Amino acid sequence: MASPVSQASLGSGNVDEKKRKRMISNRESARRSRMRKQQQVEDLAKEASQLEAGNNLIMKTIEAAKEMYTSIASKNDVLRAQVKELTYGLNSLDSLNSVLSMPEDSLNSVLSMPQDSVEPFLSMPEEWLNSVLSTPQDSVNPVLSMPPDSVNPVLSFDPPEFGIPDIYMEPWQFPCPMQPIKASDNMLQLIRRFFYGTMFSLVEFNSFV
Repeated sequence: MASPVSQASLGSGNVDEKKRKRMISNRESARRSRMRKQQQVEDLAKEASQLEAGNNLIMKTIEAAKEMYTSIASKNDVLRAQVKELTYGLNSLDSLNSVLSMPEDSLNSVLSMPQDSVEPFLSMPEEWLNSVLSTPQDSVNPVLSMPPDSVNPVLSFDPPEFGIPDIYMEPWQFPCPMQPIKASDNMLQLIRRFFYGTMFSLVEFNSFV
């Protein structure tokens, strides 16, 4: 029969063994927990580096897009300026063509005009000049749209075989005294329109040459 001392020592030995096993288990659990946390930290650091690399790539793409936009905008401005120059050149060529298509006598008479008579018209506002040039011819002078028979009844007159009045035989002789007739606004506007259009075309022709 075992003595009480041996039983007490055996019981304390079992308790110590359990404590040792529990300590070893706790240490292993703590080690595994530290390893898991370290792995999580490493994974998060790797993900952060990947996100940072992606962010840098996006920033580079944005900068490249900004540079491309700036380049395209400057090229677009150059193209707009070229379009304006080509439009002005085309208008100048149209004006030159209209001048060259004029009868030779009218062109020579306009070219022979003194410079002093042209300068007052060059200083006129362009908007007013364009409004005059764009006025329809029929509204400028309704007489131009009338048939010749209505304009001059003499043109449609069929003289009889005999007894032609002296007024038709000698049209320069007037049966009544001549009275000065004031020019209408339509007639003045027609004259100005022809003169201004000719002067404007000649100025563009001289600048083109």
